[in-house]
Amino acid sequence: MKNNITWSFITPLTNQKYIEEYEKHTSFKFDKDFIEIINLYNEGYPSKNTFDTKSEKGYNFNHLLSFNKEDSLNVWVYYDDFQNENNDYWIDENLRNKDVKNLIPFACDSFGNLICFEKYSKNVVFWNHERNKIEIVSDTFDDFLYSLYDEKDLVNKNNEKLDLILKSLINILTLEFCIPDEINKYEKELSLTFSEEYKFYLLNYGQILADGVELTGKSFGNHVVSITKREKEYNPNVHNNLYVIEDTGIDGIIIWQDDNGFVFKTVFDSYPSKIANSLYEYLYLYNGNTDEFVINYIVNNFNKTNKVAENMLLKFQRYEDIYFEFLFYVINNKHKKEKPLLVKGYSSQMIENKLGKTLNVLGIFNYLIYLRENPNEAINNLEKGLKIKDYKTLYY
Repeated sequence: MKNNITWSFITPLTNQKYIEEYEKHTSFKFDKDFIEIINLYNEGYPSKNTFDTKSEKGYNFNHLLSFNKEDSLNVWVYYDDFQNENNDYWIDENLRNKDVKNLIPFACDSFGNLICFEKYSKNVVFWNHERNKIEIVSDTFDDFLYSLYDEKDLVNKNNEKLDLILKSLINILTLEFCIPDEINKYEKELSLTFSEEYKFYLLNYGQILADGVELTGKSFGNHVVSITKREKEYNPNVHNNLYVIEDTGIDGIIIWQDDNGFVFKTVFDSYPSKIANSLYEYLYLYNGNTDEFVINYIVNNFNKTNKVAENMLLKFQRYEDIYFEFLFYVINNKHKKEKPLLVKGYSSQMIENKLGKTLNVLGIFNYLIYLRENPNEAINNLEKGLKIKDYKTLYY
């Protein structure tokens, strides 16, 4: 069972030939992983139903579309609708996007938007019907299934990323970690609930001080309870469910978090404005510590100049998922074994197994970018055996 997903409210496929007929109708060949899912779970609802695109987070996967021709809203209906040039997304100048003609719908969310294959790349994409906008979700259907998550998965994923970010901070000092009873006490004193991410931070770090970062925690001088109470007295516009995660000490800027993990900024007595979806994202976007950590790793281990290392960092940061996969390796000196990132079906460990004699660590993780940006060529080179002269001009 892939990614521990279970399926409910399944409508059995009445004729297995319908899949083949839909392939002919759309001139699109499905991968065997997808065909297997439709044969077993036609029109099913997945237990893990949240996914991210390359640009947005938290989209909903409601259910697979039916491949039964006799069902009223089947895949043929949606596909043929995309081909109808009398629809708004063909004729409305504000919505016009002829790329919809290349979409192969197979699932929907709860709001009338569709999850599709893109005909020529085979990427899984999300189509927003109100904006007629197409966003890339994943490189393959298999990758899409493994990217689905529920609330527990999201907590674990955010905690893992936060742990990597904190371990990469320069000159980090930590205090004794909190115990659960202390966290419960802090929440009662503030009459609120901490996010699961902040609880993870308190349990594992207690409080941290590093170059350019000083998060609240359990220490007397920067205690989350006393700092939050003080700042709420200064600023009556702060919501009751917010607590301080950092007093920057710069121009009255205070950073807050709510029980959902969202991060906000106030300046003196301003209303809070959201700046990040999580504590890890806040540190990732607004603190240069991790960047410096990665640059130093590249310079010291691969004899690169600072300028070359900075350019490599920017390349990794084009794709957050690849960046964090690389950061995991940098910190742990090994590839991720549990739920590794797959790009076109390949993990960094799989690339090393195939090309480890040709590529160093930088080359291996750059190959993930190569797979994403030029998949057909990258897969062909991977399968036939890459020669360094064919690759170094692109990624070295």
